[in-house]
Amino acid sequence: MALPVHLEELHYYGLQQNNIYSLTKIEHPDGKNKLLVSSLSKKISCLSFKHDPKLEAKTDDIQFHYVPHDAEIVSIDAYSRRHCGLVVGITFIKRDTNSCFLNVYSEGENSEEWDLTRIAQSCQHFELKFIPYRLYHGKLEGKDETVFLLSGNDKNMHMFRENSENFFQQTPPAQVTEFFPEFQNLHSVPLWWDSEVQNNRRLTVIGFQDATISLLIVNITTKEVQKFERSHESPITCVRIFQTSKLVKCPQFVKEVLGEDEYDEVNPFCSQEQNDDLHIVASSALQGVVVYRNILSKHLDNALTLPESDKYDCILSLLATDIDFDGENEIIIGTYGHQVIIYKYVDNEKYQVIWQRSFADPVLGVQALDLTFDGMSELVVLTLKGVSVMQHELSSVTKLVVNRLKALFQYNEDKDAFEELQEENLER
Repeated sequence: MALPVHLEELHYYGLQQNNIYSLTKIEHPDGKNKLLVSSLSKKISCLSFKHDPKLEAKTDDIQFHYVPHDAEIVSIDAYSRRHCGLVVGITFIKRDTNSCFLNVYSEGENSEEWDLTRIAQSCQHFELKFIPYRLYHGKLEGKDETVFLLSGNDKNMHMFRENSENFFQQTPPAQVTEFFPEFQNLHSVPLWWDSEVQNNRRLTVIGFQDATISLLIVNITTKEVQKFERSHESPITCVRIFQTSKLVKCPQFVKEVLGEDEYDEVNPFCSQEQNDDLHIVASSALQGVVVYRNILSKHLDNALTLPESDKYDCILSLLATDIDFDGENEIIIGTYGHQVIIYKYVDNEKYQVIWQRSFADPVLGVQALDLTFDGMSELVVLTLKGVSVMQHELSSVTKLVVNRLKALFQYNEDKDAFEELQEENLER
């Protein structure tokens, strides 16, 4: 049974004006996650929580070196290295000359703690010959390596790769398409993209400025590319690939309770191929949100429009996450008309609204991240002038956890534990 969605505002960070590329999350291996938010006027803030001893919100303004006073920040991104250390990328336009730059900040592989103040002093500076748009990171298949990908107004995807000495270099275009053949011969400016790897293929969806959405299926071994396209009526503002089922590894304590033999009969992962459970959700500037379902078999031929998603001005942000803890991902949209709306998939190829809230300013981004170290992801809402952190009503979550623990420990050979979880009753 799903948890009724009751989200309460845990904290609001007032900030300066942002854009749709202004928010990135920092996921630390020890669970102490943080947010980085940039404003158009150079200011970059790190948002986090701490227990001292009560839960307290914390805001630190980070002075990243070599960002001039007249800079207009376009986009920001961050990722952790495969061993240790944090990498932050910032793109900006220098107003007096209209020149564009990418700054990359990082520290050595041997650093164990992420000190943003120290990282902000270590800068590599790249002058760009194009206007930057979205900056995001991606993995090189078979390399165990993460790179920065940056879209530009020159209709190209640019890659910045770290060498063995921890210095970044811009990758020649031929090498970019060698690793990512789906980015070859782009016909318009990519405003947003998302990827999913399954077996030996990578599925990439790209939303373009010319209102086109492209699905590209890459054979990782042969580099063959299948391409499918659909046109909308306005620029594509966001795209996401998602599954209805939430893939979660079976916890170790469940394995211990069930025993080795019983555990072997329970698949610890949902099958990624089951029922062709892979979909795309796409938003555009002047239309409602469209979901392309079953893209492995139907590609872009099975489209559904989310009800009432066209009533609240331009949709600027999308997220697919399990917000009600029922094992299935919901779709969350943020609109310029100040709304955050959560949709749930129901029978007969339909979605319905299960939660909606109005905010004081236009919504530019939505993210899910555990910021309070309680094992649950908070809903992070980036607006034009701040960030709201929304938390589940704790009493409802407590009741859900207690009932699921009861079901788990009442397991017996005549009754499958997972059937009991499905039959749970929150009112008990």
